[in-house]
Amino acid sequence: MTEVREPGDADAVWWPEQDRVVRDAEAALRALGRVVVSGPWGTGKSYVVRALARRTGAAEGIRCLPLAGSRQLEREPYGLLAQLVGMLPASLEAAPLVDLRPELREANPPAVAHAARALRQLCLDDGAEGWTILIDDAHLADHLSLGVMDFCCRTLPASRLRVAFTLPSAHCVSGEQNAALGGGHAPWVELRMLTEAEVAAALVTQGISAGHAASVHRDSGGHPLLARAAASSLSTERGPTTEPARLAQAWWQSVPSSWRGTLTALSLTRSADAALFCACGYADAERDVDRADRAGLITRGPSGTVTFASELLRQQAEFAISPTERATLHHALAAATPDPLAAARHRLLATAGPDEQTAQDGVAAARTARSCAEPGLAAELMHLAARRTAAGDRPLLLERWLQACRDAADAGDGDLASRVVAALTRLRAPDAEAEALLALLEAHGQGLENQSATLARLAALTRSHPSLRARLGLCAAIRHNIAGRPQESLAAAEQAARDARSCARPDIEAAALTMQARIERLIRCGDAKATLTRALTVSPGLPSGQLRYSPHYLRLRHALYDDDHPTAQSGLHHLLGHAEATGSAEDLQEIWRSLAESDLRRGHVAAAEGWSRRALHLARTLHLSPGPACATHALVQVERDGAGPAAATARWGLQQSKEEEDSIFTARNLYALAHALLCLHQFEAAAAALSEVADLEQQQHTADLAAFKWHHLYADALTLADRPDQAEHFLTELAAEHPQPAPVVTAALLRSRARIDLHHHRTDQAADRLTEAALAFDASHLPLEHAHTLVLLGQAEQKRRRAAAARRHREHAHDLYTQAQATYRAERTHHLLHRLDRTTPTGPGQDLTQVEADIARQVASGASNREVANTLFISVKTVEAHLSRIYRKLSLTSRTQLALRMRT
Repeated sequence: MTEVREPGDADAVWWPEQDRVVRDAEAALRALGRVVVSGPWGTGKSYVVRALARRTGAAEGIRCLPLAGSRQLEREPYGLLAQLVGMLPASLEAAPLVDLRPELREANPPAVAHAARALRQLCLDDGAEGWTILIDDAHLADHLSLGVMDFCCRTLPASRLRVAFTLPSAHCVSGEQNAALGGGHAPWVELRMLTEAEVAAALVTQGISAGHAASVHRDSGGHPLLARAAASSLSTERGPTTEPARLAQAWWQSVPSSWRGTLTALSLTRSADAALFCACGYADAERDVDRADRAGLITRGPSGTVTFASELLRQQAEFAISPTERATLHHALAAATPDPLAAARHRLLATAGPDEQTAQDGVAAARTARSCAEPGLAAELMHLAARRTAAGDRPLLLERWLQACRDAADAGDGDLASRVVAALTRLRAPDAEAEALLALLEAHGQGLENQSATLARLAALTRSHPSLRARLGLCAAIRHNIAGRPQESLAAAEQAARDARSCARPDIEAAALTMQARIERLIRCGDAKATLTRALTVSPGLPSGQLRYSPHYLRLRHALYDDDHPTAQSGLHHLLGHAEATGSAEDLQEIWRSLAESDLRRGHVAAAEGWSRRALHLARTLHLSPGPACATHALVQVERDGAGPAAATARWGLQQSKEEEDSIFTARNLYALAHALLCLHQFEAAAAALSEVADLEQQQHTADLAAFKWHHLYADALTLADRPDQAEHFLTELAAEHPQPAPVVTAALLRSRARIDLHHHRTDQAADRLTEAALAFDASHLPLEHAHTLVLLGQAEQKRRRAAAARRHREHAHDLYTQAQATYRAERTHHLLHRLDRTTPTGPGQDLTQVEADIARQVASGASNREVANTLFISVKTVEAHLSRIYRKLSLTSRTQLALRMRT
């Protein structure tokens, strides 16, 4: 078996659950006397055993006996027991079991009962406080020794004998071994694989970009050893190392040989079910797949199909057989599969060298995959078809390579697009290389800022080609926009439109004009509406690809900014059908995000969650930038799932967007994070996040308040962080710069001013402003904004001692949240209504207000001012002010007197 470096203290980040597993295993040992630690190969079972040995050895008087199974011991009767006897100290030479040593080495071992009684007596006679026996790789121990251990465990108390075993997940043990391991009654502690988020966190702690998390998780399947090795390979100055492949080979070697036939067949497919392998002659495929699933080697899809959990493991399985064997197996899979696209793929892979008929079949299959919105499969099929095309037919070869690159771009597969570019570079075809490089740029989505070398190469290749130069100019405009350079983006878009017009490319001209209109609206420069109309006139039909840069999509985004949701909804659903037909992953993600934003604004939170989850899943599956999808999904989570999950999602998107130097979605994720932090009462942190948003928006010279509605939240955060004067100053400056914002923006800013009024106890003015804002949101059919306003209005009415009005507004808000399926908000509002129902205590001659009563009750029970503030969603200074009034009303001077008074 390949030598493996087990985790040390510095590697704890790759095994985040190990301490918990050690604690759980130790607790089970103490309570029941035995425990089984299970997990896939290399997940740290041996580490857990050694940790148990260290912890047990530290206990005074406990004798710790670490043992390990092996292939040799598995075949030797009482081999493990002999190993134990060999570890006993000389002081125990007279113990009963020592007399068995010669017999343990003989071919005719003693009866199990004799050995068991001898071991039990030895444990009882030993002067130690007790024994802890730790058996690593128990599946490689002889069943006779395990039977002895089982007898002792059943007949001795846990305080006297404890036995811990380790087993690989889903390993097939014999009936005797299973009985010895507890017969199913011993508690099992499972070690699991890492999630993608855990991989990202581990990468960041080691100074590696979290952007590599998706590829590291895909290659390793979350396997801690493989993930650690892949990360080390990324961080080394020497570049990639062979360590990940070496460990994957060791993992493959640990797989029982009886499973390998089925898994080798699986390694040659994109995904398949057990029935396919049965059709190829693997009679035990169902059993093999089930065991491999439990062992963490594969993952199951929703339709029952299975794939390898780790791409590196799949590669080891694929190349463990000879090329001739692979070709034979591909032919068998092609004949057995009912899927014509999968059959075409297997025929392409079974063929060696040029074969035009097979290549044509692959091209036809790729066309079908494209029409079925499977751009990833289309890209692979075109790539294989190009490899089966004769080098002598250069035009056909270049055409197929280029189509493979375009499909890879649509699938967001930058790795495959890069391989195609390398092939075209070797063919010395500069025009085709330029086309492919442009497709490669499009495959990088939000990561364009990190493609300087590609852009420089394209500048040289496109100098004498106006059409290609126009496309490059459009990419430059997109890049500048993402990086927060609107003026440079505008100039590049204008030049790209001129170049496209000069070579009669209306599709590129329309896209460039669209980018121009986008920037003109954001920075209030030029006539965005007229520019967008020109773009729609130049190219009235929907483009075949890159819908996200089309004037049709921008028109709907503008409708969304203006809260014209009927227009946005109908148009987005029309574009969605087109995007699903063309199969562009980036287009689908953008349209799903926009549908989520629109549904969220109009109070259809469950529908919004469906769209945002799909967008996030697509980003993770195809390794697109997660920044845009995270920003949208986090905002949905704040309303439905809770502030904690929303904050985690926003932080993930924020980290990725910052690494990609994407200022647009850095700001959007900061905004989503601030939403969550406000719900978590982390007001200073929320204000800090929104201060970053303000800086980014100022750098980008953004002047359209409706495009990104963050200003009211910044004012709210400042007020809640006990900085109302700063909030008022911010709103005053904003009003001077934007005297006539959109009605919905005006209503949100009015609500922020009302919050400042409440902070200064101007309750009548606050109530008037909130009433006006609530009416505006209701008229604009924005139920969530309406509900947020009513909650605050209920607080104002409560401060005015109008309990009935406060209840009415909060009940209305609760109904709106419930109808919108905003579960988290509805629960919070229900809590507010419950507090309103509490009985108000009285003092000598005066009643306390409801808020004062809540504060008095909590302080009397021992809560600090900060704890009271967090519970009641108010600032610490407000708590202090209320507490002063409570003391005055009740004629008290201290918290102790208040506690005594509240008990009487």
